[in-house]
Amino acid sequence: MRGKHLYMGIDEVGRGPLAGPAEVCAVLVPETAMSTLMKRIRREPTSLKDSKKLSELQREHWEKFIRSMKDEKILFYASARATPKTIDAINISKAVNVAAEKAIKKALNMFPYAYTHLSIASDEGIRPDISGILSCKTRFRSYVRGDERIPLISIASIVAKVSRDAYMKKIGAKYPHYRFEKNKGYGTRDHILALRRHGPSPMHRLTFIRNFPKIG
Repeated sequence: MRGKHLYMGIDEVGRGPLAGPAEVCAVLVPETAMSTLMKRIRREPTSLKDSKKLSELQREHWEKFIRSMKDEKILFYASARATPKTIDAINISKAVNVAAEKAIKKALNMFPYAYTHLSIASDEGIRPDISGILSCKTRFRSYVRGDERIPLISIASIVAKVSRDAYMKKIGAKYPHYRFEKNKGYGTRDHILALRRHGPSPMHRLTFIRNFPKIG
């Protein structure tokens, strides 16, 4: 693998919820492993899609598949989160881009060989500043509906979604009023009612809940 071209896909989940972090995943595949990965994907009984278009069971199936590819060192991936405090401080777009930069660094640090070229594909709206991260020749492109069109972006979407959902279930036990384990922080009716009754928790994005006049 030394001196080879690397391909990376980036996606995020959790841009719109009222509570919880946004999560970004970067998936890295060396050129020498790309054909193997695509052959394995085509053999799977469930089509690879954007995580939002998969059922929970389908996402779990793909997450196991992705972990097996990581164990075989066919792909590498890493995630980073933008906390509610960071989102409130610098806005959601900037916070997602900062998290993307962290995920890129972490994924590249996992790759154990030298490389000379890196091609990065991200879903639309993700534009990290990679100027201070990379010393190799780099090509970056953001794709409209990339999570539907580019397999590595779809994989990143699934990893980020499964990881964030697990985190929201965990904090749901800590803040039971809001039922995060069910709504994952999105503005469902029960969530809005809980906010009106109990006010915001430390996991809420204050700049987001201001959009609801009766919440405060």
